[in-house]
Amino acid sequence: MASLAPLPFTTSARPFLADGGLETTLLFKKGLSLPLFASFPLLDDPASYKTMSDCYAEYIKLAVQHKTGIVLESSTWRSSLPWIRKLGYPDSKVGETSSRAVDMLKELRKEYETEDTKVVISGCLGPLGDAYKTTSATEERDDFTRQLDAALASYRPQVDAFATSGVDLVSVMTVSLLPEAVAAVLLAKEHRLPIWVSPTLETNGRLRDGSTLAQFIEAVDRHTSSYAAYYGINCAHPTHFIAMLKELPEDELWVKGRIWEVRANASEKSHDELDECEDLDRGDPRELGSLYRELMGLLPSLRVLGGCCGTDEEHICEIAKVVLR
Repeated sequence: MASLAPLPFTTSARPFLADGGLETTLLFKKGLSLPLFASFPLLDDPASYKTMSDCYAEYIKLAVQHKTGIVLESSTWRSSLPWIRKLGYPDSKVGETSSRAVDMLKELRKEYETEDTKVVISGCLGPLGDAYKTTSATEERDDFTRQLDAALASYRPQVDAFATSGVDLVSVMTVSLLPEAVAAVLLAKEHRLPIWVSPTLETNGRLRDGSTLAQFIEAVDRHTSSYAAYYGINCAHPTHFIAMLKELPEDELWVKGRIWEVRANASEKSHDELDECEDLDRGDPRELGSLYRELMGLLPSLRVLGGCCGTDEEHICEIAKVVLR
C-alpha cells in the first residue's frame, strides 16, 4: 500500500472536503461548452480559465469557513490520450493539459491555503471510454493482458505529467473496467505516487458488470500488490449504495475500512436515466448532507467528502454543515 504519510487528511481530527461536480457546474450553471464533456479545453481560454478557477475557489472558501482541509481534483478527468485524440488534439496536449491543470490548483493553494485549511492536489484520471456504457472486462489472461497494455499506454503520458508537475496524489475516478484501474495504479506505483481508486456503482450497489465492490477491490489489489492507498465511491447517489453497505456479508465487512472518500451524485437517477437528461438534476442538497452523515456512521475510515455530477458549492456546504458542525 502506498504511504499517505505526507497527506494531512490522514491525521486530521476533522474530515476534509473535496470539490463538487466540475463539469456539470461549468456546463449547466456557467453555460460553457464542454466538447465530449471535457473541461480541459477551457484552460486555453482566459475567461473560461478564470471561471473554472473561481469554481475551485468557492470550495476552498467553504473549507476555510469550516476550518478543515480540502482535496481538489485537477480538470483532467477526460484528458487521457484516447480523449485527446478524439477531440482532435496532438498527443503532446496530454502533458501540456495535465501540467496547466495542476498549475491552476497550485495557484489557488498559494492564494488560499491556511494553517487550518491545507489544500491537497490530486491528479485526476478518468475512464478511457464512456463510463456509463462500459461493460465488463474478462480476466482471462490473453484478453486482460491486451486491455491492460492498452490502458497503460493510454494513461502513461498523463501520470508522467502529474509526477513532473508535483501532485500530492493521483486518482482514477468513475472507473468500471478492471484493466483501467490496474493500469492507473501500476503507473502511479512507478512514480511512487499515492493513488486512490474510485469505481462508480449502479442503483443496486454493484459495478456495471455486476461485480461487488469487494470483488473489484480484491481484483485491483491482487494485480497491484495492494498498492492503492485507499478506495472511494463516486458518481452514484448515496441511496444507491447505503443499503449495500448495511447488508455486507461478514466476509466483506473489511470493505468499509478501505473506503476513505465519497463523491456522490446529486441525483437519485440511474446512470442510464442521467445519460438521457437534457436538464441538470441537482437533487436536494440538504438531503444529500444528511445522507453523508449516515455514511460517516457506516464507513469508519471516511476522510474526504465531495461531490460528483450535479453537485456544486451548495451541496458541499450542506455536507459540511452536517458533518463538520
